[in-house]
Amino acid sequence: MSKLLDGIKIVDLTHVLAGPYCAYQLSLLGADITRIENPASVDLPRILDADRGRRDKGMGAAFIAANSNKRSVAFDLSHEKDQELARQLIANADVVLENFRPGVLKRTSVYLIKKLLNCKKLEWSVFMIRQEKC
Repeated sequence: MSKLLDGIKIVDLTHVLAGPYCAYQLSLLGADITRIENPASVDLPRILDADRGRRDKGMGAAFIAANSNKRSVAFDLSHEKDQELARQLIANADVVLENFRPGVLKRTSVYLIKKLLNCKKLEWSVFMIRQEKC
């Protein structure tokens, strides 16, 4: 039986909980998720866990729950080789999912990668707080 999002490729640039959980839900609907992690920075749910063994391995329960059903790669986007690998992933994706604070993505090489590709991709931004002031 096929699922609603079978064949949809998503590059997941999210962190902490809201974004990874969103991507997890999309994976349950059949999307093929590839998560890009920063090797220089640990995602908080990796180290928040009451169990010392999981915490020491960087596999906190919240991290495992919100990031199952995904492939994960670690790219240091300050290096040209990793930027090229990220370009290839994004070029083959249907969706780019991110949850950075407003303006952060524009300051990163990921934004430059997306601009260089000049492709028409769907970009979803997941936020837990309002982005604009009233």
